[in-house]
Parts: sequence; C-alpha cells; structure tokens
Amino acid sequence: MKKFRKLIPALAMLLVSAVLMSTASYAWFSMNTQVTANGMQVKAVAEDGILISNSDKSAWTNSASAKISSAILVPTSTSGTKNPSWVHNTSVDADSSASNQAASTYADLSLKWSNTTFGEGYVDLNTNSTKDSNEKAYVLLNEFYIKSSGAALELGNDKTYKDLYINDVAVTGAAHKIDNALRVLVVIGNTAYIYAPVNGVDSGTATLTYNFKETTSVTALLASSNYDKTTGTTSIGNTNETAVKAQVYIYFEGEDLNCKSTNISGIATTDLAVTINFGIVKTHS
Repeated sequence: MKKFRKLIPALAMLLVSAVLMSTASYAWFSMNTQVTANGMQVKAVAEDGILISNSDKSAWTNSASAKISSAILVPTSTSGTKNPSWVHNTSVDADSSASNQAASTYADLSLKWSNTTFGEGYVDLNTNSTKDSNEKAYVLLNEFYIKSSGAALELGNDKTYKDLYINDVAVTGAAHKIDNALRVLVVIGNTAYIYAPVNGVDSGTATLTYNFKETTSVTALLASSNYDKTTGTTSIGNTNETAVKAQVYIYFEGEDLNCKSTNISGIATTDLAVTINFGIVKTHS
C-alpha cells in the first residue's frame, strides 16, 4: 500500500509532463509547420527626381511591384549584411521563446533561388538546381533598380540631392501575431537594414533586438515609423547601366518571440502589403 501511495505522485507528474509536451509551442515552429505567404504585395516607390523599375528594367515609373509575391516559408535568421548569410534552427525542444537556442542547433543554409536573380530561396537537397516539392523555401527575394529621371544626380556640392535614402517602410494588411516575425531586409550596395513590419491591433510586439546564431546582436527597425536611412549611394545615373540595385528580402525571423507554432494555428495565409519609399531628399530630421 505504501509503495502504491509513492507511485501516485510519480504518475501525476508523468501525466503533467505528457500534457505539457502535447500542448507546447515549439520554437521556430514545429518541424512540419510553415506559413503560406500568398499574394504578398511588395512595392517600391520612388520620389524626388528618381525612377524605379523591377528586375527586368523594362518600365521606369515612380513605383514598381515585385515579380514574386507568393511562397511557402519556414523560419530562418540572418544578421543582415551586403551578402546575407542564412541559418535555420533544427531544435524541436518545447520552448515559449524562439530566441537564443543552443549554438549546436543552428544549421547554415546554402540557398539557391528559383529564378536567376530573384525568387524563392531554398536549399537544394538533391543538387539538381531546381526547387522540388520537398525543398522548403526560407526567403522571398525581389530586386528593384533606381535611376535618375533626368541628368545624373552627381553634380553640385549639396549632397542632399545626391544621396539615396530609404525614407520609410510601411506595412498594411493582415494582423496576426505571426506577422511580428516577418522581416523586410533591404540591401543597397554595402548597406543593409532590417525592418520589422508590425501592423494592426492584434499583432502584439515584435522582438526588435535578438541574437544571430546565439552570438551576434541584431537590431531591427520598427516599420511605419518614417526612418530616413542613408544607403551610402551618392551617385545615381540616368541609364539602365548606371541604375542602383536594391534587393528586398522577405522572411520570418526565427529569433522573434512570436515565431512559434501556436501563433499560426488556423492561419492559412498571411496577406501583407510592404511599401518601401526611396528618395534623394531626407523627409525627416
């Protein structure tokens, strides 16, 4: 009888553990969970004497829409540099926080693209250079080009009218907690900025500062806050050959605390519109 009484607490703890394991949110989503980013609108807007085109440089206007707008994405992470490197975390340990997993659980990703210079970034598992159905996408990449609407903007001493700025990044659309984990990485030349596109009353709070591969501290900028960020580009030509290339990466940041499986339960798609405003004159002090 005494032995049976001792077994009761042990059995109770076992049941509690089983319940916790079955209801836990897995960091970086559970391994078979992914988000369908369907119909995501990514648009670049140009102002102040500059024109913009998408990757084919065929039409130059004051705005251009991304060619690639849909992907099934699994979470990844990057430190955000000129040539960004990407990692995925393979841990399936139950955790209420997605950040700062053990260093040994990060896997470096050697991404290929479904098109030559833009599209879905994926790991080619069978090295056939084709995105097959079992090869998950991690990043959505679109390229834009920016040029002068008149003479090359490289004359005079007033650099205000030579420098290219990212004036703001605005996000509209669906408002789910998982949207907090979405990131917009803009790379122009040697300059890179990461934006966290929080929107809507149901979004909660994004994790703006986190560690890349457990070591490098990364700080994202809160979108829709009218940031004037210099791209380091001071010479903008007026021909297709002298146009400035802007790369826009869309991905779900696994280190964001909102990046867990419970936040995408029942969500089939996440329809967001991302607008990036480029200019050569600072609009804010």
